[in-house]
Amino acid sequence: MSVSDGANELVNTGMKKSSGLDYIYAYSKLITGKLYTRTINAYATDYYLDQILKENGKNGLRIALLANYQHIEYYEETVRCFC
Repeated sequence: MSVSDGANELVNTGMKKSSGLDYIYAYSKLITGKLYTRTINAYATDYYLDQILKENGKNGLRIALLANYQHIEYYEETVRCFC
């Protein structure tokens, strides 16, 4: 399924397309261990991490946690800039 098709499926559940794209983007960054800059809610983060552990094992989870840590550092720095 393409990213656009996935976002459209999420629209069918009531989510805004831009939010759906943010959630897809965050998941793709989590599974590759890369920084993601758009925030997703805690429930989604927990769900993603649980699914990554089930599908990719402990090493996959380790990679996802690295991406999540990078996101937290990025977000904390961003919030500090607005204070």
